[in-house]
Amino acid sequence: MIGVFEKLENYILLGSALIIAGSASLNNFIDRDIDPLMERTKSRPTVTGKISFPKIMSIGFAFIIRTTLLLLTTFTAGMIGLIGVFSYVVLYSIWFKRRYVSNTVVGSISGAVLPLIGWLALGLAGYKMKDDLKWAKLMFVYYFQYLTIAFVAMVILTVIYKEGNSFLLKKSIYKLMFILEIQKKEGVN
Repeated sequence: MIGVFEKLENYILLGSALIIAGSASLNNFIDRDIDPLMERTKSRPTVTGKISFPKIMSIGFAFIIRTTLLLLTTFTAGMIGLIGVFSYVVLYSIWFKRRYVSNTVVGSISGAVLPLIGWLALGLAGYKMKDDLKWAKLMFVYYFQYLTIAFVAMVILTVIYKEGNSFLLKKSIYKLMFILEIQKKEGVN
């Protein structure tokens, strides 16, 4: 019986990796006009010309189509994976990123579906996990909140740093470290 679940875990990992790679490829295609303007993204292959736009689109869609590997685990896991693709490529990359400050909140949905896929695929396939749907939801909510807080903190610290206010930057970092230490002592992590 262990062999079946090891095979299932391979489908989950490979399917999730294909979702991530396909979505990231399409994001690179969508952002090809703004990537040259940012230090972090200006060396992407779509910016430097190492890979053509039609090729990156083909790669992205090919990876996403191959996420049918997740459907070999459970139908629900496959559908959750496609929801992750939609939330990243359409909601985040196309709709929210250039229009709203809250774009990182929407973007964190796609990252939060990965633990949900794993829990659902294993749980619904018969792997005995106590209260598996409850844990899947908890993982989604925790991951979503974690990414949202991390992204918001990153944006705030970036703005403070760019304004040249090193005192405020240090003060914010110390406050964040203090909050994390309190959570650690209270067992929130």
